[in-house]
This record gives sequence, C-alpha cells and structure tokens, in this order.
Amino acid sequence: MKRLLTSVFCAGMFILSAPTFADDMAKPDSMSKDHMSKDHKAMMKDCVAKQQATNSSLSKDDAMKACKDEMKMKKDAMKKPS
Repeated sequence: MKRLLTSVFCAGMFILSAPTFADDMAKPDSMSKDHMSKDHKAMMKDCVAKQQATNSSLSKDDAMKACKDEMKMKKDAMKKPS
C-alpha cells in the first residue's frame, strides 16, 4: 500500500509540474526574440549609415525604407529552400 501511494504521489507531481517545465522551455525563445531585435536594430543602423555614405543626398527616412526592403528580401531569400 505504501508503494502504491508513493507511486500515485510521484505521478501526480509529475503531471502537475509539466506545465511549469513547459513554461520554462518557452522563455529562451522570448529571450532570443529580444536578442534578435537588438541585432536587427544594429543591422538597420549599419545599413542606414552605409546607404547615406553611398548617397549623401538620401534622407534618413529614405535610407530606412531602402534598408527595410533589403532586410525583407534577405529574410525572404532565407525562407526559400535552394
């Protein structure tokens, strides 16, 4: 009887703790999104600087638009299998 109660208790704890482990597993993804946004911002900043260095009459807004288009093309190219 003691083993049965211990087994039921352990099984119950395992089942009840599963959502906790699932929640912990989701956290690295959210952290990587924050990291990616920092990388994206840095890439955009570099791209805008390059665009303006190439064409000094280009406004910051126009350079941002060009960089957004460039980033989108790169992202689409990465999604398509070769």
